[in-house]
Amino acid sequence: MNDKAIRQYLQHYAAAETAALTRWPTACRYHYSVLIPAYQEATGLLHTILQAPWFRPDVLLILVINQPEHAAETSAQHALHRAVQQSGTICWQANNLMLIAPQRPAKNACGHILLVDRFTHPLPDKQGVGLARKIGADLALALIEQTFIQVPWICSTDADAHLPADYFTVLATLPNDAVAACYDFTHVAPSEHAADQAIAQATRTYEQALRYYNAGLHYAGSPYAHFSLGSLIACTAKAYAQVRGFPKRAAGEDFYLLNKLAKLGKIARAETCIHLQARLSTRVPFGTGVSAAYIMQLNRAGTAFDYYHPQVFEALRSVLLHCQQLWAQRAVIDQWFNALPPASAQALRELGLAEAVYKWRRQSRNTPEPAPRSLQTQKAKQQFERQFVSWFDGLKTLRFIHLLRANAYPNLPLSQAIQQAPFNVALT
Repeated sequence: MNDKAIRQYLQHYAAAETAALTRWPTACRYHYSVLIPAYQEATGLLHTILQAPWFRPDVLLILVINQPEHAAETSAQHALHRAVQQSGTICWQANNLMLIAPQRPAKNACGHILLVDRFTHPLPDKQGVGLARKIGADLALALIEQTFIQVPWICSTDADAHLPADYFTVLATLPNDAVAACYDFTHVAPSEHAADQAIAQATRTYEQALRYYNAGLHYAGSPYAHFSLGSLIACTAKAYAQVRGFPKRAAGEDFYLLNKLAKLGKIARAETCIHLQARLSTRVPFGTGVSAAYIMQLNRAGTAFDYYHPQVFEALRSVLLHCQQLWAQRAVIDQWFNALPPASAQALRELGLAEAVYKWRRQSRNTPEPAPRSLQTQKAKQQFERQFVSWFDGLKTLRFIHLLRANAYPNLPLSQAIQQAPFNVALT
């Protein structure tokens, strides 16, 4: 794949592991790839993968077994690493990379596993899962660029995800202008045991909160209305390179990657469902596992789980509609603010919108173009509106909602918020 953005990314920003791929065996070629970061996972993960219908002969699984630098080393890491190594024939290895052709218990053949050892070579504590995903995605990108992987989509999931049989083939149904996709999902209990059922109940409550928030953003008209779970993401190789890959963060890497991708183009919905195993987790400082543990504490205390008031989405909707007048009133920005409800105006001022508008006005004046004045004005307006959409991104939207929560609309019990919402929430 000959693309300038990809070449520049691989040359200047890619993980060190990609350098070893210059010696990749030419006979090892695949249609699809998917990465899984594995931290404190048991050997049952390997059994699940080998039984999975999606793990076909044309699939390369990039398995990044990792742990933070100062975390206590567990026997599980060694056991999983050893089990994968012993699962079949070693086709190739270099540095901390090993390509394995595992033997499937069933008669049908399966794909290969590119095993990445980042527990013997730990990750910096503050980079954690973000760096693990980046290493896996960078390896996929390099193999795509070298045409060892045919389909130029980088797929990211997790060890607790059970992928559907059409996980890869659904990529062909996505819109041509999509730069990324998020799969549908649902959380399931790993067993019928009472403890697992309690975890699943708490996790489903958190899933309802995620769906409620996403539905609220859709209702408001936000271009950043998508789920931000690392287990659900796929993106094009070119777009991945353009946003310089996964950020090296111990948590939230999925949110920040999608936030950047949404500024490039459309984030589509992949119409097939990933089943996520409901489980508690301390692997990252926030996320589904941590939130489920918190909800379980509330359940034991008989306390409701509170979440955003639906009025914050009404306020966001009003702001985004009012922003259609922002270009026309850019020179009288105070008048524009005064037409908003006080809480919304205050929040946008605290976020720095007035200063941003002043900056965009100055930029549009300083970049004349050799074209008729009407065309110059049209292009300046389009640039201004693009700058606003980029500025009022997913992170600023969340901060706007938090400011409204603090100053005007305190949280409600989630069930009450869903009931009062002026939009439908698709609950599983």
